[in-house]
Amino acid sequence: MNNRLSAGGKGASQARGFTLVEMMTVLAVLSILALVAMTSYQDYVLRSQISEGIRVAAAHKSGVLSTFYSSGLMPGSNTDAGMDAPIDYNTEYVYSVGISSNPRGGTITISYNILKLGSDNLLQLVPTDNDGIIEWICRPSADNGILTNFLPSNCRGT
Repeated sequence: MNNRLSAGGKGASQARGFTLVEMMTVLAVLSILALVAMTSYQDYVLRSQISEGIRVAAAHKSGVLSTFYSSGLMPGSNTDAGMDAPIDYNTEYVYSVGISSNPRGGTITISYNILKLGSDNLLQLVPTDNDGIIEWICRPSADNGILTNFLPSNCRGT
């Protein structure tokens, strides 16, 4: 009869647990996965906060389009488009929404009050006349523009 004994002198049927090295490896892998997930989630939340500004700017798009189709000219300010002053559009994440002629008339500039963005907090919606059809290009402002990795997905391809 062949009896196998473990190093401790007990029978072969003894249950074996995880070693300290194995447990530390599992904890390290789980910590790295949690860190990656948390960072991705924070970026997702930030992009959704930036999307709020695009929703707030929808009324401004209507004002720009109305002015353009009635006069043939892009407005250079909120007043030209029949909108309230830029500061009147304070929300939880959006500081102001304004219409300007920089870089071209009808440009909607959204300024955010999100701490994580710091001073890089401007997003622009630039109208482009394509044979009478206005298309909007979403992009960071040339000065203090939002970093590309924080842009919502509908702004990244433009």
